[in-house]
Amino acid sequence: MNDDLFMTRAEMKARAKDRLNHPGVRLKLALALILPVVIMLILNIVVGMGLKQVMDQVTSLSDADFINRVQQATMDTQKKSLFANLLTFYFFTGVSLTTLDVVRNPDRPLRVFDIMFKLFNSTYFFSMLIMYVLVTLIVGVGSAFFYVPGIIFGLGLRLVYFLLYDARQRGDNRGAFTIMGDSWRLMRGYKADLLVMYLSFIPWYLLSALTLGLAELYVTPYIQATIAVFYEQVRIRYAADNPDSD
Repeated sequence: MNDDLFMTRAEMKARAKDRLNHPGVRLKLALALILPVVIMLILNIVVGMGLKQVMDQVTSLSDADFINRVQQATMDTQKKSLFANLLTFYFFTGVSLTTLDVVRNPDRPLRVFDIMFKLFNSTYFFSMLIMYVLVTLIVGVGSAFFYVPGIIFGLGLRLVYFLLYDARQRGDNRGAFTIMGDSWRLMRGYKADLLVMYLSFIPWYLLSALTLGLAELYVTPYIQATIAVFYEQVRIRYAADNPDSD
């Protein structure tokens, strides 16, 4: 094991901040996040208004009608949430993968439009969709069993989007299950490190919640850039420990 190759958590965060502080980087990433943050805000407002309408009619509805209205409101909310989650997944993942590019080369030119629609092309769109569905299902099934398996699956598969991005960039069309296996191997021995990393961001998550998501414009690039540095560290260390791997 090459322990000297692995940065500490503080060093990873410092590297992420350094990359984001290059001229124009943080601003362009924040601008690219405005649309998904607005979508999230609108969804929250719409859902809240729908629930308020149902509650306002409680006294005028029979028990059966009230149950039907609640069920209909729940179905509508789930449909809107599914669409919004999928759409924001593409935007947020585009920002995440852009931070990986920035970590590797902070001086590369960035355009807000390119960041926002990074995955909306034939190279990434359907591959990312398949991966998103599979990871969501696996983590969801794991979470049904007292949450712990879901957390473990989520940590073990956290690198799949980075790995898929790198694979497609070099013309490698390996499938989703192969990439998930690659992520699981890379994360062997590092799940606890990544979990502690996420826990260290709790104050930032709270800030985002208190600002109804507006702080995401600052918080998301910072967190994603840190995870990108983590990915680079794990990948480099794995290559050093397994020189014959691809």
